[in-house]
Amino acid sequence: MTALNTIDTSIIVVYLLVTLGVGVMMTKKASKSLDHYYLGGRSLPWYMLGMAGTMGGYFLGAVVGLVFMSALEGETSHDDHASMQTP
Repeated sequence: MTALNTIDTSIIVVYLLVTLGVGVMMTKKASKSLDHYYLGGRSLPWYMLGMAGTMGGYFLGAVVGLVFMSALEGETSHDDHASMQTP
């Protein structure tokens, strides 16, 4: 196993800090009321709502497709672990 370089560690730390910052900011914004939490304060433009709905559908379809393809190929988590063992 190789250790991460300084730049790799820095990128991971910056990513986690940005994610945490966005989460805190959105928590404050969404905690104003249930309307803000569930409906975005009714202030989202139509194209953003459309993209969110479309991406959710694509993700669901991709997961179902991956599971289906794995089942067709006969892959299971048991097979993965068995192939890693040495005789």
